[in-house]
Amino acid sequence: MEGGQSELSADEESRPIAVGSSVRDLKPKDQRLDPGQNVAEILYAHDIGSLPEFSGRDVFCFENSSEKAGRKLRERRFTSLITVMKTPTTRTIRPSAAALAAVAALLLAACSAPAAGRSPGRRVILFIDQSASIDRDQRREWQNDADSLVRGIRDGWSVSIYGIHDHTLESAPLFEVDIPAVSSDGTFRTAACRNAAIQTARQGALAAVEKALNTGGAARTDIFSALDRVHPDPRSRPTTIVFFSDMLNSTPELNMEHPGSVTLQNVGALIPSLARRHLWRKDSLAGTEVYCVLNSIEIGRSGPAVDRRVQQVFYENLFGALSAKLIRYETTLGGDNAAR
Repeated sequence: MEGGQSELSADEESRPIAVGSSVRDLKPKDQRLDPGQNVAEILYAHDIGSLPEFSGRDVFCFENSSEKAGRKLRERRFTSLITVMKTPTTRTIRPSAAALAAVAALLLAACSAPAAGRSPGRRVILFIDQSASIDRDQRREWQNDADSLVRGIRDGWSVSIYGIHDHTLESAPLFEVDIPAVSSDGTFRTAACRNAAIQTARQGALAAVEKALNTGGAARTDIFSALDRVHPDPRSRPTTIVFFSDMLNSTPELNMEHPGSVTLQNVGALIPSLARRHLWRKDSLAGTEVYCVLNSIEIGRSGPAVDRRVQQVFYENLFGALSAKLIRYETTLGGDNAAR
């Protein structure tokens, strides 16, 4: 795999880190995993990533008994145990987010045919503020929310991550992956293939979030060009946009770092002007839900030049004019929203 090399120790055996009679009944024994570990073999896979105690970890479920032993257990009306296994220790050069996205796509291409009659999935687009106005402590707080979000990646999802800075429109995406919805035919191969691809996509997105939040210093914050990066989804999935930003656009077209730049009185005039400049249409964001995760203002520090309540009114009107809905304008994503 380009960008990552792994060397497995053949004499090391997989070790159980949790045991239970069903996925929901799993009891963790040891959740510690060494950095760089990956899954070398999957015998029987469940969607273990949906469990909060295992979310985002490189672990999979293995059936604890052989086919013969399992048949005997069923004859005696016992449920065979499920064991979550830890793969052999690896020494790994961490692959890049782009390489992980490519691997996820290849893994899913090898899975069964796309599912019919299932939920279309979801399209999630993250925009991360990389301007100099965001300090290191705030970036760490945002990483917790962003990590919780991307750990929820499922098949049928499309995930894109962009930076917000002085070249928001022209810069390449930090991460992109589009995971087809895979039919659940009940075979070991399909379950293993699906889970391995989802896990790889999660790892790639987590790496991209970490890199984005460790990169800053841009002189300007171009929020509005972020909307120019959102195009109609060819699969017509529900779209969620999440901004991790102070939402203070600071380009010449509207510098919200200046007091009085946005007021309750001028909102109605600002939005049509921005729409004409950016060639936005009334349906540009049709059906999209938008979440804005803001920076926290600490005690003793000055507040933003534009009051947060005025900001919220401005963005509610802006997104509404493009047929989207602002769901949250707060300093956290909110646990329920992260789980979605």
